[in-house]
Amino acid sequence: MTSQSDAHPPIRAIVARFTWPPAQAVIENVLQKRPFVYAAFIAEKPHVYSGLAEDAQDFFASSEIRGCKYQGIDWSTIAPLDTEIIEAMRDTEDVFMDTVSRLEWKRDIPYAVRKRWYLQHLRFWNDYLTRHTINLFLSAWIPHEVPDVILYRLCRFRGIPTLYFHTTLVQDISFAASTWEDPAPRFHEAYEKLSAEFAQTTAPEDVSLEPLFEERYQSLIIEKAERPAVEKMHRNKELERVKSLLKCNPPKFFWNGIRYLSPSGISRLYGILQRRSVIRDRDAYYTAHAVRPDMNREFVYLPLHFQPEASTTPMAGVFTDQLLIAQMLNACLPDTVLIYLKEHPRQSSWTKRTKRDYEQLVAIEKVRLIARDVDTFALREKCKAVATCTGTAGFEALFRNKPVFLFGSRFYQYVRGVFRIRTTEDCQKAVQTIFTEGVTPNLIDARILLKAMEQSGVRALLHPLHAQISNLNEAEHIANNTKAILEELDAHQIGSVT
Repeated sequence: MTSQSDAHPPIRAIVARFTWPPAQAVIENVLQKRPFVYAAFIAEKPHVYSGLAEDAQDFFASSEIRGCKYQGIDWSTIAPLDTEIIEAMRDTEDVFMDTVSRLEWKRDIPYAVRKRWYLQHLRFWNDYLTRHTINLFLSAWIPHEVPDVILYRLCRFRGIPTLYFHTTLVQDISFAASTWEDPAPRFHEAYEKLSAEFAQTTAPEDVSLEPLFEERYQSLIIEKAERPAVEKMHRNKELERVKSLLKCNPPKFFWNGIRYLSPSGISRLYGILQRRSVIRDRDAYYTAHAVRPDMNREFVYLPLHFQPEASTTPMAGVFTDQLLIAQMLNACLPDTVLIYLKEHPRQSSWTKRTKRDYEQLVAIEKVRLIARDVDTFALREKCKAVATCTGTAGFEALFRNKPVFLFGSRFYQYVRGVFRIRTTEDCQKAVQTIFTEGVTPNLIDARILLKAMEQSGVRALLHPLHAQISNLNEAEHIANNTKAILEELDAHQIGSVT
């Protein structure tokens, strides 16, 4: 008879992105409470954990390996790739190629370089998983960086459990997930149970909410919904960063200035001027072709995502290219319905949004580019439906009785009134339901959504950016995240203790 310890061997893990000190404390706690015997850490700086023998810890500096720099590796000892693994990972190659654009804020990375990086990353990590008998991939947040997307997909292909945490649109609430496509399974289960429980309910108030969720509900049902706190955070622009450097570290400021007088510095400056020229031309084209919307027309509101970001790569799947969304809607919507498309308030990368993109959008019959100063909430109020990859606009729409065309994977995908679009047939059915049958979400469903989040969410964060505006203290983040990881490991019978 196989014992429980045999069925669930000790954990040999890759642990990624636990760089925030409270997040490191979480890992320390988990190492103390579950049978880890080996762990490789991907982080910005090395950190030795006391809960595991030092010689059983490996470290990879994310700033190095994202550019495919694996220090001290004898590549002659790394197993080669073969047809089976390369073919099995074809879809990952596409995701990886797009993920590399996260590194292109200051330079263009040619296809040949990306391809070489992809194969090198794939070879290294395919060998590493085998060599170290890895049986868990644990990430602080959704795998969406280089080389995390390859690691995640390799583990999925091999049947190695994956676990990560993703923030939501309610303050200090996150979800545990194992796959990009099913981003909140515990939420889904809670939502279905609550929907059955309140099937005969006619009053939204019958679905009681804790203060945190009641406050969020009240902020969402008004005409101008309150944005999530993380979206209200001020992000310094390039000029602000330069001014800050001058104020806080004058020697470094002047040293950087001197470096621009060197040949490499002049080349960098030329690159900056080139990028700014591309951005100016792009923005000028949008402004010249943007219109004031006719709110009396029937329209679908399509607010574009900021890119590159996890909300599109990998969460939008093939619809990372939002041109595909506009083309799909144009083909399926009634002839009288327009698509009002509005640019994101943050400026996307010069490689991810180009003048050519806008030219192609303008060429679509039903698309109208909307002037940047038009209020997004006014567009949401007057539209027949909202279309998005995974955005906040889709979540907010559900609290204003607006159906949603959802082209990616996000936790609210399971909610009534959300139509997940993968195929032309999906879109045609959604259009029929919305425009012919007149189906819309209601506030009972909206409160059930929040109630399900209340019951299934993790009351803590692991992402340092989101933690900056948290209402929880570090001890709460540590305790609640530790509890959540241990529960997930137990639920999936990973390294279970006897």
